[in-house]
Amino acid sequence: MPEKINSIKNKIRFFYTSDFLSTGSSKFFILLVSLISSIFLTRFMGPQIKGEYAYLINVVSLATVILNFGIYQSYPTLKNQGIKNLQDKYISLFIFQFIILISVFISILLLFNISQVYSWGLILIPIMLLTNQMSFLFIVDDIKRRNIAIVLGSFSYLLATIILYYFFQSSLYPVILILIFKELITLLILLINYKIKINIHSLNKKLIKKIFSFGLFAAASQLLLVLNYKIDIFILKPFVPLTELGYYSLGAGMAALAWIIPDIFKETLLSRISKKNYIAETTISLRLSLTISYIILLVILFFGKDLIVLLYGDSFTPAYKVTVYLFVGIIGMIFYKIIGNVFLVRGDKKMVLYTLLVGSVMNILLNYILIPRFGIIGAAVASLISYSTCGFYLLFSYCKLFTVKLQDVLLVNFNDVNLVKKEIRKTRQ
Repeated sequence: MPEKINSIKNKIRFFYTSDFLSTGSSKFFILLVSLISSIFLTRFMGPQIKGEYAYLINVVSLATVILNFGIYQSYPTLKNQGIKNLQDKYISLFIFQFIILISVFISILLLFNISQVYSWGLILIPIMLLTNQMSFLFIVDDIKRRNIAIVLGSFSYLLATIILYYFFQSSLYPVILILIFKELITLLILLINYKIKINIHSLNKKLIKKIFSFGLFAAASQLLLVLNYKIDIFILKPFVPLTELGYYSLGAGMAALAWIIPDIFKETLLSRISKKNYIAETTISLRLSLTISYIILLVILFFGKDLIVLLYGDSFTPAYKVTVYLFVGIIGMIFYKIIGNVFLVRGDKKMVLYTLLVGSVMNILLNYILIPRFGIIGAAVASLISYSTCGFYLLFSYCKLFTVKLQDVLLVNFNDVNLVKKEIRKTRQ
């Protein structure tokens, strides 16, 4: 019995290491800052401009995924192989890619007559891509530095949104500019005091082949994931007015705040899974993420409409039902967020890829079936079904492969509560 208790303690102690506390505190700060920023931005833009903004940002996000080619996702796997100076080699590749992309996009702007808003949207793509790449590297190698960068970047973004709200007229152009400002601040903090050693010649053919052989699978998975999350916006645009697209994007944004919960566990696990397969910690992560999500869902069900009116105004009330449906779907995708990394690092790339492929195809088909008849609610229901299908398939596969009982994933037990309390007391001493 004492050995069993000690074993459980060793498992739960994972959550009170400095990495977890650093990630958790930074994520909850980002949640608060993101919520406040969204209040100012949404009130600044109004439903119609917000709909246009949602469409543009989805285009930018999709472009960054495609142009990354899955390069940075290969880093944890190759790091396990003990390649020397691997971080410097990846950063050299990132910088080289950034220079090429920014040169191409500036040439496009000089050759073609593109509106000011979409011109800056084009410039945002390579900046956001480089920030995402560097951020991922530091999740694995120096998660505290990454957390500091994300927190300060988010805080600077909040200050910019407040200035925008009080001193500028409603327009999409300044909203894109402050997003570029946020990405640059985050990137600067990531690289401050870091001695970059750019050496393109260190990227030999053998290494490039390894990066892309893994990266292409990761890129396909990431592309399918983004399509699963964002295809609804693209399909909705021809069927509904920009105002309704604005309602939908707000509901999607509110539901997406819940991603912070599994992300806390996922990112901490990623820095550890790249060294060792932590199945016990993964199971606890799932259990705690789901429990917190259940509580938030109840709050949304009972108080969500009042919160939307309070935070964003009466004009965004139609976003309530969208928020509820999407949040239920996001609960299912918690399994993908946390379990997906375990399978990817183990090398089970095809399972993740095929799961996302089925989910994305299902999402697209359901959107085209439901949107013409039900509008934004149809899009939300389509996402709910596809998210749940992806998530639960990976959950059942995980339980079968690692002989984990389903109830050990879905429900917090009394041992968790008691051990968490004990470990918190220890950290205070």
